[in-house]
Amino acid sequence: MDDPNKKWQPPEPPANLPMESSPPFPPPPPEITVRTMKSDMDALKQTGGANPSPKPFALPELTEKIPSPKPYSPLPPPPLPSVATPKMMPTETEKTEKFEQEKPTVTIAEEGGGWIKKIAVWSGILLVAAGIGFFGYFVLFPKLFPTQSPPPPIVTLPETTETSIATAPETMPEETLPAVNPHQSFLFASDTIAQKDLIKVDLLSLVGAFKEEAEKNLPNGSLSEIIFNNSNGQIPSSAVLSSLLPEFSAEKIKDIFEDDFTAALYYDENGAWPLYIFKINFNSSIVEAQNEIRALETSKNLSNLFVESPGAATSDFKNGQANGTATRYKTFSQKSAALNYSWLDDKLIISASYDGIKKVLP
Repeated sequence: MDDPNKKWQPPEPPANLPMESSPPFPPPPPEITVRTMKSDMDALKQTGGANPSPKPFALPELTEKIPSPKPYSPLPPPPLPSVATPKMMPTETEKTEKFEQEKPTVTIAEEGGGWIKKIAVWSGILLVAAGIGFFGYFVLFPKLFPTQSPPPPIVTLPETTETSIATAPETMPEETLPAVNPHQSFLFASDTIAQKDLIKVDLLSLVGAFKEEAEKNLPNGSLSEIIFNNSNGQIPSSAVLSSLLPEFSAEKIKDIFEDDFTAALYYDENGAWPLYIFKINFNSSIVEAQNEIRALETSKNLSNLFVESPGAATSDFKNGQANGTATRYKTFSQKSAALNYSWLDDKLIISASYDGIKKVLP
């Protein structure tokens, strides 16, 4: 058994092998040392130099301009190599960033803002140019080149040998109204009859004739018939009603009612109140006449049917009755002022007071 403490020795080569000469070993490498202050002082002593001594110095010597070192700026890191990665579903953050980048409003706002600026600039330029042109054409040009008015023409007056005779100005012919058949009253009875001749048929003339007749002192309850005439005879109903109420045309009234009509004044303690009676034409119907006269309720000229102002209206038109006959009426603030109208067979009765319509109805 081998001894474990015995050092291992290489086996001896066989005796029959030829002996080879061993190669020479290389020289050792030069010794490498580190230069220090101590080594420098030893080297000075070996070469016969003196020991180094500290040298005093003044602080101003250190004030020489020493270039300040440039600040260190680290180099940017190299770009990371692009690595092809498989397509993956975008995260919520990527979706949000992509949505913010793809917002159309940003591009539209920028483009719109650019166009607005361009339009504003060009508009300002055009306005300035137009103002300069306007000023030059209408202000400077007339001053620099004033227009010369042509001389007035020379008028040669003919020589007159005869004495001229002054003639009166021509008068416009009056409106000719058609002649009416002899008047026939629609009243059962009247206390007086008055003839009123009018030169012109208008509202002022008609109301003036009523006021003149109202000044008569007749007993209360009296009825005075008034006949309106002109140069052709009795004035037709169409001319009278269209003058009192302009809403009704004379042509339409002429188609519905006869030319002959009756006008009267009813007297009471509060004054005199006009009334009118019109008869439907033979070729017209009562339905057509009622539809046309219904516009009276919306008229703004109802005060023309009174001798004096009836005051403010105190009601709208309402249904009523007088002597058993159906009526439509509207009251006013003046005492006894109440506009009534009623249909009796083929006749229309309009009265400015309730007692007046009762007076003429059977």
